Amino acid sequence: MLETSQKLLTKGFHPAAISDSLLHFSAKAVDVLESMAIPVDLTDNASLLKSANTALNSKYRPVHLYVMGRYGTTYHHVHWCGIHSE
Repeated sequence: MLETSQKLLTKGFHPAAISDSLLHFSAKAVDVLESMAIPVDLTDNASLLKSANTALNSKYRPVHLYVMGRYGTTYHHVHWCGIHSE
């Protein structure tokens, strides 16, 4: 985005116009993501484990996925991350 913004500046676009456009498109991106969101039951450890494993699949070695997924679904870790329901 910074690179594209720099190109627009060199083409004569006003910085405020670029900033306003980025703000508009970021709000639109949030709308799209929220429309794609799937509600999650934070008490369903099996679903949380599946989601954690999916999310970690491309970031860690497969041998670590199960352990990291299990750690991510424990109450203390989830509560510490601020992802808890009351």
